[in-house]
Amino acid sequence: MLYEDKLHLTGGNAASPAVFDITNGRCPDAGRRNQSGRELRLSASKNRDGETVIALWDLRGKLLKQPAYRIIGKADRKRVPVYWRPGEASRGLDDACRRAREAYEKGYRYQEWYFTKSAKDGDEGLKENIELARVLREKLSVTMLMFDNHRIRYYADADRSVKLCKAIAPTSPFGADEPICPEHVDGYQNNRLPHM
Repeated sequence: MLYEDKLHLTGGNAASPAVFDITNGRCPDAGRRNQSGRELRLSASKNRDGETVIALWDLRGKLLKQPAYRIIGKADRKRVPVYWRPGEASRGLDDACRRAREAYEKGYRYQEWYFTKSAKDGDEGLKENIELARVLREKLSVTMLMFDNHRIRYYADADRSVKLCKAIAPTSPFGADEPICPEHVDGYQNNRLPHM
């Protein structure tokens, strides 16, 4: 999917959800709690910093009457690729492949999928995550795939994360989001993840 000038889109259907929340007096947090304008606060948590930055760029774009992708880095982009994020493959691999194919046919060439298994699920869970990457790559050979290891947040297991990233490296993902728990500084310092 490509956002083009005539669409004036920066994320989602019209603007990013974070901008929608800010402009409607709601805090862009996971609970999406309604808050008055006075109570509006931008979350400083590590998970929400990205939403805040995106929201600020979106607001700047609104002021300049240009889509954010045209003004970030003072680039003169006519269009920019965006990725589709379906969430998890919680209804099985066949359903995930069907949804991935449908999205691809609608123009979403970049897709981000969540791994649903974590350290508590042991080797079997690790195999399920690896199988999701393998099957999606097999079914959509030309799609740019990214995987989000968001469940790692609850387990500081850098060794398992390294094992997972090495195992999915043959699927050539264009990224692995949150490969290691953000609070697990040692995992980042060791930098043992394969280049993707």
